[in-house]
Amino acid sequence: MNGSRERPVAEATDSQVVDIQAVRSRLVDWGLVYYALVAPSAVILSLSRSLEHGWHPIYSFHIFIACLIAVGAVLRKRLPYGVRAAWLLAFSLLIGLFGLVVFGLVGGGASILVLFPVLTAIAFGTRPGPSFCVPSLSRAWRWTAAP
Repeated sequence: MNGSRERPVAEATDSQVVDIQAVRSRLVDWGLVYYALVAPSAVILSLSRSLEHGWHPIYSFHIFIACLIAVGAVLRKRLPYGVRAAWLLAFSLLIGLFGLVVFGLVGGGASILVLFPVLTAIAFGTRPGPSFCVPSLSRAWRWTAAP
């Protein structure tokens, strides 16, 4: 080795902390843009079911959520980091919960709920991540357990 030792995370320099925050900011921005790109196709697929089953209030909710996601993606450069990260996490939680309620275990809602603590840890650090693990998994367990 070259004789230098690596610093522990607790002794990170200010520039390293700024670099980590810049990476987190880019990841949140990419997540918002990804949701905004996927939302229209998800809404179209959801609305195509109305041809067979008729109009249900959940379709209006899908359109409303897609519009909010698009607004978040468009305004992502003007919003502070905490708002952008909370926006992304809120929609991830909503998509996971409603996917689990509407489609059960067959849909992808449970997998989003399992990934929710990981997204929280990426967005806000390692302390809040595990604290969201228990509520996320308990919601998944409550709706999938037999009555």
